[in-house]
Amino acid sequence: MANLFRELRDPETGRWLPKEVWYRVRGAIAVTLSLGVLLGGGWFVYGKVHDAWMAYRTVEDYVDPEGTADVVIEIPQ
Repeated sequence: MANLFRELRDPETGRWLPKEVWYRVRGAIAVTLSLGVLLGGGWFVYGKVHDAWMAYRTVEDYVDPEGTADVVIEIPQ
């Protein structure tokens, strides 16, 4: 069976293989960047959907320009 995980050290000398280390670092950077983009995009979409839902669900308040008029609220039974 093929080895799924490459060794970071040379099996003969025991020294670090810079090429293998670079592959691991490059892969970790790619995964981190991908997760950041996905999480950031998800947060952005969530914010837009939440704002749209709140705008749909709520009604604008009545504001009297002079602040003197009474407002009567009737609740149907």
